[in-house]
Formats: sequence, C-alpha cells, structure tokens
Amino acid sequence: MLEKPSDDAPATLPVAEHPTEPPHWAWRRRVSRLLFLALAYFLSARLGLEMSYTFDSISLFWPPTGIAIGALLRWGLGYWPGLYLGAMAATGFHGLGTAALIAIGNTLGPVLAAALLRTLPLDPGFHNRRDVFGFLLMVPLAMTIPPTGGLLAILPATEIASPLFLTAWITWWLGDTVGALLFAPLILGFDRAVLRRALREQGRELFILLLATVAGGGVVFFNPLATGDHAVTLLLLLFPMLVWAGLRFPLWIVVLTAALLAALAALAALQQAGPFRMLGHRPGYELVWLFTTTTTAIALLVAALQGERHQFEQELHAYNRFYRSATLITTRLAQAPLEQLDQAIRDMLVLLGDYSGADRVYVFDNDWQRHEWNDRYEWCAPGITAQINQLQNVPFDTFPGLIDRFQRGEMYLLRNLDDMPPEHALARPLLAEQGIQSLVMYPLLAGGVLLGFSGYDAVRAPRLWSEQELALLKLAADTLAEALQRQQQHRALQLTQHDLREANARLTRALAELECLADTDKLTGLWNRRKFDALLHSEVERCHRYHQPLALILFDLDHFKHINDKHGHIIGDQVLTSVAQTVTRHLRASDTLARWGGEEFVILTPLRLNAAVALAEKMRQLIADQPIPPVGAISASLGVAELNRSESGEDLLRRADAALYRAKATGRNRVAAAGD
Repeated sequence: MLEKPSDDAPATLPVAEHPTEPPHWAWRRRVSRLLFLALAYFLSARLGLEMSYTFDSISLFWPPTGIAIGALLRWGLGYWPGLYLGAMAATGFHGLGTAALIAIGNTLGPVLAAALLRTLPLDPGFHNRRDVFGFLLMVPLAMTIPPTGGLLAILPATEIASPLFLTAWITWWLGDTVGALLFAPLILGFDRAVLRRALREQGRELFILLLATVAGGGVVFFNPLATGDHAVTLLLLLFPMLVWAGLRFPLWIVVLTAALLAALAALAALQQAGPFRMLGHRPGYELVWLFTTTTTAIALLVAALQGERHQFEQELHAYNRFYRSATLITTRLAQAPLEQLDQAIRDMLVLLGDYSGADRVYVFDNDWQRHEWNDRYEWCAPGITAQINQLQNVPFDTFPGLIDRFQRGEMYLLRNLDDMPPEHALARPLLAEQGIQSLVMYPLLAGGVLLGFSGYDAVRAPRLWSEQELALLKLAADTLAEALQRQQQHRALQLTQHDLREANARLTRALAELECLADTDKLTGLWNRRKFDALLHSEVERCHRYHQPLALILFDLDHFKHINDKHGHIIGDQVLTSVAQTVTRHLRASDTLARWGGEEFVILTPLRLNAAVALAEKMRQLIADQPIPPVGAISASLGVAELNRSESGEDLLRRADAALYRAKATGRNRVAAAGD
C-alpha cells in the first residue's frame, strides 16, 4: 500500500474492496451495493423514459448508463450483476425474454466502458485533458453496444423500417452517451473529504453558485417571455456558471452544476416551458440533449484546464523549492570553512529531511581495510529513533552486492520492504529492525573513489519519491561527496603537516644534540675548544664595540702526567671531572668555563685584570683545598690576561698562555698575570 497522496496530487481509481474487513461484513456490503446499483439503475431509467423519443422506450437522456459506469469504476467490474438486474427491471415491459436480451447489451456497454477507462488509467478528478479526451472517446465507443444489442432484441417483435432503425439506433446511442458523460464523472468525482473542505472553506461561495445556477436556469428555461429564436440564445447566459464552478471548485461541484442545468432543461422540456414552448417534444428533447452534452463537455474541459493549471503551479512551486533547496545546500557546503564542515553537513541533512519528507537521513563512510560501513552523520524526524550508535562496523556483506552497485555509481531504491529482491534478503532483518518501509541510497563518489553513501528512510509509511526529489537527492549526494573529499584532503594535509612538524622537531632535537656534541667536551660536559674559540671571538668584538672589560684565565693541573702514570687514565679522568665541577660551582652566570685540551682549562670573565687575578686565586685555592681520592691534594697553575684595546682573541690567549708558563716556571700552584 502506497503512501496516501496529498490533496493536490492526482488521485487514482478507488479500491473496490477492503481486504482487512471480516468476510461477513464484506458479503453484506457487496449485497447492499448490488441492490443499490439495481435500484438506482431502475429509478433513473424510469426518469429517462419520461423523455422517450421513439417507441416510448428510447430516450435522448439515459442516466442509468453513467450511474453504471461510475459504480463499476468505483467498486469494481464484479458488480455487473446489480447492473444487469436493474436493466432487466427497467425493460421488463418488453417481456422477460426480450428484457433479458436488452439487459445484456445495457450491461455490456457500461462494463466495456469501465474496462476501457481503467486502461488509461483514468484520474477520477479529470485533472488533465488527456483524461477528458480519453473519456469522451471511449465512452461513445462503448455505448455502441447497448443500442445494437437492444434493437436486435426487439427487432423480431417490432417491424422497423431501415431509416427508422437507424434513427432509433442513433437516439439510443446519443441517450446512453449523454447519460454516461454527465453522471459517470458525477459519481467518480464524489469525495467526502473534498466536499467537506469545500463546504468549510468555500461554503458561502458554493451556496451563491448553486443559487445563481438554479435562478439562472429558471430564468432561461421557465421564462414565459422567452419565446421565439432569441430564447435559445439565452442559453449562453448559463455558461459563465460552469466557468465559475470550474475555476473555483473541484470536479464534483462542476459536474453537479452541469447536472442541475440539465435537470432544469429536462423539466422545462417536459412541461413545454420557456424556449421549449414553440419547439414541441422532439425538438425540445434534441435541444436538451445538445445543451446537456455541450455543458458537460465544457464542464469537464474547464475542470481539466483548471487541474492542469493547478498541477503546473504545483510543479512550478516544486521546482522553485527544488532550486532554493539545491542552491542553499550547495552554497552552504561550498562556503563552509573546513573546521566547520561537520556542522555544515549536519545542517544539510536537516534541509534534506525537510525537503524529501524522509523520516531519517544519514551519511555512511567506508572502512576499506575492515570492509565495513560506519554511520557518521544522521538526522531523524521527531518521534523517529536514531540508529547511529547501532550502525557502526556494519560489514559490506550485510547487504550483498550493494558495494559493487555503489562503485558503478548506481543508486538503490526500495519502494517497499515487502518488494525486496531475493538477492538482498540478508539485509531485510537489518532494515526491519530499524522500522524501514522504503528507502533510497546514493553513492558518494569523488574522482572515481567511493567515499560512502547517503540514505533516506521512510519509517512511518512506505514512500514514493518524485523525480524532482530524486534529482535533488542525487545533487546532494554529489555535493556531499565533494565536501567529504575536501574534508579528507584537509585531514590528510593536517596529518601530513603534523608528521612534518614531528619530523622537524625530531630533526631539531637531533641537530641540537649534534651541535651540543660538537661544542661540548664529552668527559667534563664543558664547552670544548671549538665552541670556546667562537665564543671568544664574539665576546672580543662585543667588548670592543661597547668598551667593556674582558679577562681570560688559562690554567692547567700540575703534574697531571704523573697522576695518569701512577693511577691510570680512569683516575685521571675523574680528577679532570672533579676539577671542572668544583670550578663550575663557584663561577658566576656571566663567567664561561671551557676545557682547552688535555688538563688545561680556560675561563672567560667580564672583569678587569685585578678582579680576574682575584678570581683566579680563588679558583687555585678551591682546587688545592679539595683532595681527590686516591690521588689526594692536587694543584693548578693559572695565567691571567686582560683584553687590551684593539687586541684580538688570539693575542689575548697568547698573553694568558705566557702568564701560565711563567707561573709554572716559578714553582707551580700559583697565579701569574700578563703584562701589557
């Protein structure tokens, strides 16, 4: 069972039965309908016979045919026995045998008309000209059966000359045709909901229309002053009523207006009133037939044109809605910053859910390594249970063949869960568990790569998506694919940038370690000679530029070769390390200590010569006062030199080295200062 169409959507022929009702209720309804159809046929036939044209049994106005066609189309062709019984009763005055034969023709004609109209398929609202023209073509064609069968049935009992036979056949055919044209749409177009809405929303206007129709028909058909040829022209005054009804009301009201005018015309013809006074019965009946046929055809065409206009407005509205939605969706995703793309996609799902009327909208991505789908984004209508937490790590094999279908760029449309193909039966429990009755899914392809798919579920009732809706959903899928590709590229770029930053950090640390190893003495951890040379050069330039003092203390350990020879190099290294630690602890932050080489050390300090000599004496004393096991007490000789104006670092070193040599030469364990 498909979703109930909206009031603006073209309807379909009503369903004949109610399969959910108990059998005895269906039987009672069927019997009551058969009896009602037979009675309605009989009574309307008696009314038609009041306007007999030939043989007192052939009328130019035969309502039973239209009633029969309308009933068969609404209830089903299986109700033809009621039609046959009514036809038998209406023509029983011909005798039982003849009436049975006539009833066969009168039954076959409406049955054939109903069967032909069901092949269109016919819209009972006659919302387009195709339905009207098909109705106007098939009904007269089917109505050739009743006069043919009826006249052949009564021919043995009645001597009819050939010209009179043709006249009788045409009269019969015309009467059946006009009755079908008028009453079949009246029965088909009846809809209680539409009528209630018209009464609720347009009740006052409807009352004025019907009052104007009756009043206008009375003035035209029962006006005692309307005589002569000009009386016929007054009929033109009634056509605006039909146009008014067609432009403002549904088909049933339009045909009802035409039926009222036809009834007034028939009554006036029977009473020889108004324009029929001077015509006589037969010409008057011919005028009634012509008027009824014309008004009915005009009513149907006006209703069809109004329906097409309304359908065009609906399509235009749908197109505008499609255009606005498509523009909004594509613009928002295109303009969304990458860091806000997740929220933009969620907002897009809300728009898509509102546009498509779906109960659930979602986006899945692929995990190609694990061959799984994951529900990444989801929107649900109010009252619909979210499934995003349950739909994680869904294997591809859960829906056989779907991944291949998506990779070919094909959508998947399931109009009803009960119509699911056997090859997808494995997915049925998963869909049923989510309450899905209809769904449509689109692949998200970007650059030939399948990124995932978007889907739309109908949960409350099966859903039919229009072509425009499907077109927008396809456009949305393409837009989503581009956005997801952009997002993946951005994330890949972010990951690459993160990896590059990590690599740069590791490289920086490695370079720093290498630089430290290149500038640091491995044994003592002090700056080495290479680093000290660079520092000395820069400090000399700075002191010359800003006229600041700078002194250099060069010292080595006395008799260090003897320590190595006696105690070994390991003890010798411990002595060097201990001396370096001792001196470092007692230097200021502005002083720099470096290992010059072997047992020689150098201190660079921003002091004048006297202060530098005092510092050197302090360092000598610290070294002498701290014995180092197993060596015991050790001593150091120190040479001090202050930077002179325009002196280079090499010259400063050379003078400090000369002072150190002098300290050693004069007995060691002392400080010597370099002269100018």
